[in-house]
Amino acid sequence: MSLHNLLARSSNNINQLARQANATSEFPAEAHEALTHIRSVAMRIDRTIEGLM
Repeated sequence: MSLHNLLARSSNNINQLARQANATSEFPAEAHEALTHIRSVAMRIDRTIEGLM
């Protein structure tokens, strides 16, 4: 999967969870896992960029 697609899909998931939290005033249980994943994606992006320098 391309880095761009990975980031886009992850961002979409986070937006859906935020929308749900705002609508219900409850933090979704799966949000922790999604945030852990997005952090992993961000680290992967950082490593890729560092490898280009």
